[in-house]
Amino acid sequence: MDEHEELQRLLHRELQAREAPAGFSARVMALLPQTPPSAIPQTTQRFWLPALRWTAAALALMGIAGGGYWEHQRRERIAGERARGQVILALHISAATLHDVLHKVVKDAKGDAE
Repeated sequence: MDEHEELQRLLHRELQAREAPAGFSARVMALLPQTPPSAIPQTTQRFWLPALRWTAAALALMGIAGGGYWEHQRRERIAGERARGQVILALHISAATLHDVLHKVVKDAKGDAE
């Protein structure tokens, strides 16, 4: 008899139906809870699970939209601050130019008065 046939015979013998030991069903039943689980938690779970998913999706969408709005506001503020800096620089340049022109006018006026 080769190994394959021996394995087949062993599997056939071990997999045959046999009687359960005495008291087996009583031991299994003792491990089970005394009251059967009610169908209410499953119904409630079935009801709340989609609602929970929709709530999570809505919160994620609101978070994304809020983040986008916040980023837009931040960019607007940065652009406004940059424009403010440019205006202040332009005013400083204009003031310096006007100051130079004023000195030339005063110098020319003094030269003409002499």
